[in-house]
Amino acid sequence: MADKDFTDVIVNKPSNVGGGITCGPIGSVIPEDATSKLPETQDLLGLVSSDGVTLTTDSSDEDIFVWGGVKARKVRSEFSATFGAVLYSTANPKTLRAVLGDDNVDVSGGKITVTHSSDLSPEQVFTVETKDPGTNTARRFYIPKGQLTVSGDRTLVDAEADSFEVTIEALVDPETGVCFYEYIEKTDGTSFEASGDVSGEG
Repeated sequence: MADKDFTDVIVNKPSNVGGGITCGPIGSVIPEDATSKLPETQDLLGLVSSDGVTLTTDSSDEDIFVWGGVKARKVRSEFSATFGAVLYSTANPKTLRAVLGDDNVDVSGGKITVTHSSDLSPEQVFTVETKDPGTNTARRFYIPKGQLTVSGDRTLVDAEADSFEVTIEALVDPETGVCFYEYIEKTDGTSFEASGDVSGEG
């Protein structure tokens, strides 16, 4: 009987204490793995609340019926993916520019001037970087083209942190149909093929 191995049960901590979400200009070349260093064009999006990042996928499927009422097949008509988070770094120029757009943030003379308008921030490249020290596992979600929007209430009180509630929509590549990529990698040199049997057989 093979030894039971539960190291494929993963928790997700941010890979960087400064936040686990990065953003950069469209065209940034992101390594196709979970551990290689990101290009300098990628900046941390700022501190994220303890709720972490919520990945939401949504799809719509349609049944195709032939004459006589027999179902012939099922096709997918819609698919979308979003990453949601609450950002605490509301006085960080890099965060403000990523969230609201470069043209809406001016830093000069020791002050920040923010212009709030109906304009969307530009499309950007995003990654979500996580780690699980307990299982020596790293994970990277790569969004080649994402649209960040801000929604929800912003509560200005002295009992809790000011924050932005943001959603990053992973826009689909019209040629491949791909919205985002997920890379999972062991950081201790082992491989996933070496994992033990967890089937309960034996």
